[in-house]
Amino acid sequence: MRCHRGDFIWIEVTTDKYRHIVNMADTAQELADKCGVKRGTVISAACRLRRKGIKGRFERIYVGENRQIRESDC
Repeated sequence: MRCHRGDFIWIEVTTDKYRHIVNMADTAQELADKCGVKRGTVISAACRLRRKGIKGRFERIYVGENRQIRESDC
């Protein structure tokens, strides 16, 4: 399955065990602006989670065709 750019949302979560959503945006740049960090910070944190399983402050979530949110596997 190939994922398109619009199929994701970017979120900022708490760093405790509960991982509550703090901010949400359509693009990494929008989220970075909301959080006061650089775009690269958001992208690298999401990449570390996806590739190495290291949980950080930012995540990229896949939104499927039926608009249900599920973990990114693309």
